[in-house]
Amino acid sequence: MSLTTKLNVIVTAALGAVRGFVTPTANAELSYSASLESGTGTGQANGVHSDRYTIAASGTQVIDLSSITDDLGQAVALAAVKLIVIRGASGNAADVTVKPNGTGGFIAPFNAAADTLKLAPGGAIVLANPAAAGWTVTATTADKLLLTNTSGAAAATVDVMIVGTGTVT
Repeated sequence: MSLTTKLNVIVTAALGAVRGFVTPTANAELSYSASLESGTGTGQANGVHSDRYTIAASGTQVIDLSSITDDLGQAVALAAVKLIVIRGASGNAADVTVKPNGTGGFIAPFNAAADTLKLAPGGAIVLANPAAAGWTVTATTADKLLLTNTSGAAAATVDVMIVGTGTVT
């Protein structure tokens, strides 16, 4: 099996204002790209998990990075994570929080176990670490992400893609 992964993020902003009879403008652009070829070293990955999760009102979804499947139905046990992309549906009623699970939490991309990212409706979270080591995953003790729907009234939908290195069977 081979895996090629490409991530491209481009943000452009154009600012203009009328000042008397002139309209000065300022343009800004910030881009980031990462390409991961098949393998387990720097700039490489060999495992990917992508799924759409529907989280019940006030519900949670735990993603166990040591026990996921890829789109071909193969078992994937990640040892390192290189990319995490999470997108919230625009129709979600409230934020979805992303953080290490209370037991066996995947803390590596966070500063501490209690740190939380908020995914707004229609928003996205992109985390990248293409280094050889990536973010270390330790089975049973540091391998679980927790997604929590903060809406008490409606289900939330999120799309998740996680790319890394590990064992694919």
